[in-house]
Amino acid sequence: MTPPYDVIVVGSGTAGCVVANELSADRRRRVLLLEAGPDTADRSPDWFSGLGDSTNFIPHRTVRRTPQAPITSYLSGNGVGGSARVNGMLALAGLPADYERWNAEFGCTDWAADVIGADVDELRMAFPVVPPEMTGPLDRALMSAAGRFGFAQPVDLAKYAEGAGRLPLAARHGVRRSSIERFLQPALDRDNLRLRTRASVVRIDTGRRAGVEVLLADGETLTARRVVLCAGTFETPAILLRSGVRRAGLGMNLRDHAAISVPLKLTAPGDSAYWMASAWRASSAGGYADIGLIPFHRPARGPGAATTFLMVALMTCESIGRLTFGSAAEPSAIHADANLLSDPADAAGFNDAVDLALQVLDDPGFASAARPTDAEQIAALRDPSARQAWVARHLDGFFHACGTARMGTPGDPLAVTDQRGQVIGVDGVYVMDASSMPTIPRAPTHFSTALIAHRLARQLSG
Repeated sequence: MTPPYDVIVVGSGTAGCVVANELSADRRRRVLLLEAGPDTADRSPDWFSGLGDSTNFIPHRTVRRTPQAPITSYLSGNGVGGSARVNGMLALAGLPADYERWNAEFGCTDWAADVIGADVDELRMAFPVVPPEMTGPLDRALMSAAGRFGFAQPVDLAKYAEGAGRLPLAARHGVRRSSIERFLQPALDRDNLRLRTRASVVRIDTGRRAGVEVLLADGETLTARRVVLCAGTFETPAILLRSGVRRAGLGMNLRDHAAISVPLKLTAPGDSAYWMASAWRASSAGGYADIGLIPFHRPARGPGAATTFLMVALMTCESIGRLTFGSAAEPSAIHADANLLSDPADAAGFNDAVDLALQVLDDPGFASAARPTDAEQIAALRDPSARQAWVARHLDGFFHACGTARMGTPGDPLAVTDQRGQVIGVDGVYVMDASSMPTIPRAPTHFSTALIAHRLARQLSG
């Protein structure tokens, strides 16, 4: 008996949108895209206002970033488009060395920098760089400060590891252009692609002659020749565990970018078309291009006050966390113990990032444009005896969690998939999302997630 679908794609975030687009390009291939959340394809809120609406995020996702930090909600986008509907739109590729590491340390030869270069260049075309006239005074203040500190500016951040420059965004003409608009909507015109929302996957079963079965929460069973999981860093390993997959790496190897936000008051006149439009990459004493400074400015809108801050981030992560699945009160709950800055190299790198940020805040040119408003925070960060404890309690994150179903070689006991996305030892089931990253790139994960989906879907098609 022939299954009704050739491929079922689970999850319609960035990865799912890209995979559905790539696989359905062959009109002979029947593709079903499942989304557990609502159909939100026609509404993408701006980032800041979207944070205030809990319906934009999957419930029962929590994180503790350090042992001293409180448990807080982990913001993962709900509905069609996933986090691409509500994220900061940053679409910067990792450095070539980030992907080369997947090759050198994890045996993923298909991800060597010289192998993936053409795909990186192709995908970059989807994410235009903010034009100079659409930056704001805070962007210009940061880039000017970088120049005074001896860094090149403005630089093309796609070509230069260090320096300050304008960012590529998932946007155009000042408006978000999410993975829905860029990848999914053009494909939905194809009669061989179907999108189905509010279809929550309980488990998958490969022990069937007809193909791979997908059991939904309402009891319905769907069948396809192959299933591609794009449910994200939290849900993809959960589905595999519920399906009886017992790879030791499931839910392990959790990585994220550590960050803090320094609130500012913008005193220079003018606004930016984008709330985040530039970044400064620098190096810690023990790393390279591992410090990220990103200015944020949201002008006052209606009754809302202006919001301005400088995000200070460590863009590498050797500290490894893990996921915990389910609780007595909520079986669907997933909790992340991120364990950020537990690795000494990360702790030292983040300390250098804070040092650089404080120097920037003290720079007269930058201070003429913006000044910090939280005196208690600044005092703690300046005090060597207080900084570590303050950071441990207040550390934030970029919500760039990845790595919980990582790729590797079949002989690697902690690998969940091979380098082409197939779950090791399981026929017909693939992972093509951020959970498959062996390590985190030195960039926001949106681009690299799309890159994984793009490359692996094309390989599956071939």
